[in-house]
Parts: sequence; structure tokens; C-alpha cells
Amino acid sequence: MGKKKSKKQLQKELEKLEKKQLAKKKNKKARKAAKRQELTREKLIELSGGDLPYQPASKKVFGKKNYKRMKVLLAARVGKKRYKHSVGVAKTAKKLAKLYGYNPKVARMAGILHDWDKGLGVYEIRERAQTLGVDLDPQISENMPWLLHGPTAAAALRLEYPEFGEEVFQAIARHTSGAAEMSPLDCIIYVADIIEPNRTFGDMKGIKRLRKEVGKVPLEQLYFDAFKYTFTFLVSRDRQLYPETVDIWNSLMWKYGFVRTMKF
Repeated sequence: MGKKKSKKQLQKELEKLEKKQLAKKKNKKARKAAKRQELTREKLIELSGGDLPYQPASKKVFGKKNYKRMKVLLAARVGKKRYKHSVGVAKTAKKLAKLYGYNPKVARMAGILHDWDKGLGVYEIRERAQTLGVDLDPQISENMPWLLHGPTAAAALRLEYPEFGEEVFQAIARHTSGAAEMSPLDCIIYVADIIEPNRTFGDMKGIKRLRKEVGKVPLEQLYFDAFKYTFTFLVSRDRQLYPETVDIWNSLMWKYGFVRTMKF
């Protein structure tokens, strides 16, 4: 029979065994964490080219922390000028929301994300629309691909960040073309995209006129005037129109234009 071990020796062996078990548990947790990190990074690579560390979403979806997070992700997707424009739209959307009784944090988030896909080229945006199953008139894809970035951004964000909600995705989708029936957030993002302070493209007299209307006319009227500005500008520059533009215009005229005062 072997020599009987002392209490001290047994205690040391027990401590050694416990340390090994603890180390195994830590390694197992580390491996699981690494796997989760790897999966998350793969998703991030898809969005930002893989040059950013993973940052978990904030519990406060529309809070300051999550807003900053989405700004960082956006900066990796678009050029400096586009990023500056997006920040301007976010700030303007927040101001409009405060003026017209809408949630300013939700408006700010929709504003920063509205050009999420604007950094893509013509062929890339067409392919993205097809991959995401964006259902649009074929002539938009062929002849007016610059209109695709709103619907594709909404579709992509819906998949990656469903927590932002349908109202945000709809506002992003509609900011390129407008619609006859617009929610308050739809109107806010559409208008903010035109009047934000960094915008230099377009008829600046018309844009300044719209800026002066802010807070003086109802939100729906402001949207109508912004749509009228876009419609007039495109026609004056011999630009193609979104296929439903005339139908939207006629519908808005009945609501906000001179037609509403006519008697038949």
C-alpha cells in the first residue's frame, strides 16, 4: 500500500484540480465569445468592408450611443461629402421633428441612415436591388438607378437592424420619390434632405424659400411645396421623372394645391 497522503497534500491536489476545471470553463467561454465575435464581424464586413471593430447595439435604439454607432458605420460606407450631407439631414430632421411634434430621436436616426446605400455605383445598386428583391418599375433600374438607393437602403436595414421599425424604413425608402400618402416622418426626411444646410446642388432660391417656410406652414404643406420644388427643378433641367410622379402630383394638388378651392 502507498503512503497515506496528508491533509495538506490532499488540499493542494484539490486546489490544483479546481484550478484546471476553472481554466477549462474559462477557455470554453472564451471560445464561445470568439465564435460570436467572428459571426458578428462577418456581418460587419458585409456592411463596412471589415475595417471596423464590432460594436454591440445599444438597448436604447434611438439613443445617443446607438446614433453615434450608426454614424461610424455610415462613415465607412460613403464619401466625406455624402457623410456631411447625412449628418446635416439628421440634424435638420431633428429640428423639424421638434417643431412639428414628432419624436426627434427617431427623426435623427432616419436622417443619418437615409443615404445608407448612396455610396454604391450604378451596377452595384442594380445588383443590390435584385438581391434584396426590391420591387420597382424596371425602367427605374434601367434609366433612373439613382432612385434605387432609398428602397435598397430600407430593405437592407430592415434585414440588419429590424429594431428601427417600419416607420423609419418607409421614410428612408420614400425620400427619393415621395408618395401621395406620407407619414409625418416621411415628410420630415423628404424635406430635410432638400433643405439641410450643407446642400449646394439644386435651385438655391427655391431651397431658401422652403427653409423660410419651416414652422410657418403645416408639415404636409411643407412637404407639398418641397415636392413641387423637386418636380419643377427636374422638368426645368430636362430630367427624367419617376413613373408615378405625375400621379403623386395630381393627388397632392387635390389636397394642398389650388385645385382644393375649385368648384365643379
